[in-house]
Amino acid sequence: MFITYLLWGSVCYTAANIPYGSMASVISADPSHRTSLSTFRSLGGMFAAIPIMVISPMILFRTNENGSQTVVPERFTLMALIFGGMAMVFYLLCYGLVTERVQLPNKKKENGAGFFQLVGVLLKNKALLGIIGSALAMLLAQLLTQAMNVYLFADYFKSVEMMSINSLASFIPMLVMAPIASKLSKRFGKKECSIVGVAIAFVFSTLLFVLHVDNAVAYVVLTLLASIGIGFFNMVIWAFITDIIDYQEVQTGSRDDGTVYAIYSFSRKAGQALAGGIGGVALGMIGYVSSTAGAEAVEQSQQTLDGIYNVCTGAPAIAYLVVLLLFIFVYPLGKNEVEKNVAILQERREKAEATA
Repeated sequence: MFITYLLWGSVCYTAANIPYGSMASVISADPSHRTSLSTFRSLGGMFAAIPIMVISPMILFRTNENGSQTVVPERFTLMALIFGGMAMVFYLLCYGLVTERVQLPNKKKENGAGFFQLVGVLLKNKALLGIIGSALAMLLAQLLTQAMNVYLFADYFKSVEMMSINSLASFIPMLVMAPIASKLSKRFGKKECSIVGVAIAFVFSTLLFVLHVDNAVAYVVLTLLASIGIGFFNMVIWAFITDIIDYQEVQTGSRDDGTVYAIYSFSRKAGQALAGGIGGVALGMIGYVSSTAGAEAVEQSQQTLDGIYNVCTGAPAIAYLVVLLLFIFVYPLGKNEVEKNVAILQERREKAEATA
């Protein structure tokens, strides 16, 4: 399991995901088209997550005679085979149906030092550093909460069914944002709208932490209101990368789509690993006791249950505050700056065509 997990997450997935993500800048040169691409990419990820987060718990868990919830280990293999087969089909469809319309000139191959020099230049890119920090904080909030929700609903609320409802409800804001994300971005700017959205998420996450609700329905409702705030950010996150690619080209004269995306992708992977590790550490620190295989679920202490709740609500609140501060004080590409960069690059290309 250890070897195949590394092959999937660190080799095969990365080898496919970096060029896949970089295609947004060559499918179209129009910024509004790229925002639409980001929106549909996020929708695709959302629809893929629905059966995983909503249906999977119903299959992987069983209810014992005393009402407690336990997992059925052998069902994990069946789920993995189903999702793996689906992945192969959709990757092949993506390969056969996508067209790269923007043709960029080939670069001369440089020595090995060129790559590291380029990475050094990119790491001085304020916009890239701002979005990497924001994405890491957002991933930490979302993935840690997803990991801990299993314990929150199974042990604190004692209702795995409500976990499925909560997962389903979290997608509603993205469905609402999908048709208007591009319009909002065009009128107000991606950075400006994201600041408002993340501020909303911070307020409701903080409210959840302070109120310490013991009703699963109330928790789901407040979580839904918080997810409305991050719905826009999740929709346009990939469009931020294309803005950063333009920004990098304006600053240096070099368009490094793949490398910019690779650095950002690597940062996200690091964030995913960090979130997974912190989840396990957090469970240990709050005193969570796991049941042995085939045994009845262990009744957790009230202190442990409260710790699970505090992690699920406090960690997102802190993470959203970090994202908010990074967007306000670090990330420089507001609506005016993005439009200015687009105009500069368009002028450069027109001059290049005129002299060709």
